Amino acid sequence: MFGGWSKQRSGGKRGLATDAGFAKSCFTETGSKSTVGRILCVVNQKGGVGKTTTAVNLSAALAMAGQRTLLVDMDPQCNATSSIGIHPTDGHPLVQTEPLDQSIVESKVKNLSIVPGSRTFHDVDKLASPGDAETKLVRGHLDSVMDGYDFVM
Repeated sequence: MFGGWSKQRSGGKRGLATDAGFAKSCFTETGSKSTVGRILCVVNQKGGVGKTTTAVNLSAALAMAGQRTLLVDMDPQCNATSSIGIHPTDGHPLVQTEPLDQSIVESKVKNLSIVPGSRTFHDVDKLASPGDAETKLVRGHLDSVMDGYDFVM
């Protein structure tokens, strides 16, 4: 099974999830898939440290392992979008009023979908804004599609 960083439910401490704990959070006791997706974020303020490469390759690996995976490109350079073979959008779907599921694009990799990025500076500013309205909009969009995926990157 996959191992990785997760926020542990007991005590809110962060640490390396055990294979058994990770598997239990992804599957029910009967072995069927859970309907609750996991959000994995790859972040670092420094550029050139492999954030996009890590997110794209981990997303592809999860998808090839049979996990329904959604890759969300929030970088204004849109390298995750182009590396999957998709063109950036005119406006970032996370800050638009249209339902997010209308903007999700299936990739050539089975089980891997992407929310394409946008190079529009206005949208980049909205995504980076700490305001409550922007945060609620992004969260609402992501919440609306979480049931359809095992992992959202």
